[in-house]
Amino acid sequence: MNPQRLWLAYIAGMACLTWLCFGSLRHHLLDGHDAESFADHLLIDQDPSYFFSHNKQQATGRFTADGAKYAVYLVFGNDPAAFHLAVVATHLLASLLLALLVYRLYAAQVLAMLTGLLFLLNVTHFQAVHHISALDYPLGLACACAAWLCWEGRHRTRTWTFTLFMVLAVQAHRWFQL
Repeated sequence: MNPQRLWLAYIAGMACLTWLCFGSLRHHLLDGHDAESFADHLLIDQDPSYFFSHNKQQATGRFTADGAKYAVYLVFGNDPAAFHLAVVATHLLASLLLALLVYRLYAAQVLAMLTGLLFLLNVTHFQAVHHISALDYPLGLACACAAWLCWEGRHRTRTWTFTLFMVLAVQAHRWFQL
């Protein structure tokens, strides 16, 4: 099988495994700080500057993750199913980008694909996949992998795209106080 078809089959298989293992999360309710995030979305609608406020119920200072959660809210409202599926999709994206990064770092294709598979199904990620507020972690990894993939590329703007994705990765995971 040629490499492009193999990667397409891998992506399809990973998507199917993701749906089988995590698709039921669309029925999962809120957990931890999720209700606080939902309340903050309603307040940001009333006053957009509240996005940067220290008075938010969940003032994370993680602007990439907060922005991603707010974007999901803008499209779907405060629907827990949409948020859980967004976390699952981000986890899948992080798994695929990790596999591609490992492959681009000169690992064998099978090893790279196993890396992504093991990351996707690793049981230590249970809370990060089942908890809406933990979107920060797979989003940070996806942005970091995208940054390194941009760096490995040969396009003219690789420095700028690497920098952009790395800043997004740090901001998805690291708390900054204004």
